[in-house]
Amino acid sequence: VFRTSLLLSRGATVISERAYYKDEHEYAGLVTFGAVDALPSILEQRLIRGSTSDSTRPLQTNASVAALYARRFAPQRIFARARIYTDLLGTNASAPLTEAEGEGEPSGAWPRVRVGTRAL
Repeated sequence: VFRTSLLLSRGATVISERAYYKDEHEYAGLVTFGAVDALPSILEQRLIRGSTSDSTRPLQTNASVAALYARRFAPQRIFARARIYTDLLGTNASAPLTEAEGEGEPSGAWPRVRVGTRAL
């Protein structure tokens, strides 16, 4: 997945064996999924579709793939889907700690952060 992010951010053609259906949905339009035995023919179709006179680079990058990846996986969208903003910055995030919660902390300790109704 880590190399895939780098490749998709550059608009590369990515072909993969079938994956978990939610992952396939998340990467729809970015990654071509297929059964393992179908991957050679998928690659061949991509090579024919992307063939150029430059044989050193038969699979061209695609700016629309890079743009779609950038929109879909922008940090703000990832944080919003993970509810980071509401869970960390919601109404309880700025609530002060009670005296009992703050007791016993050494001087200079990192401040505690409230997540939901729990203090971390």
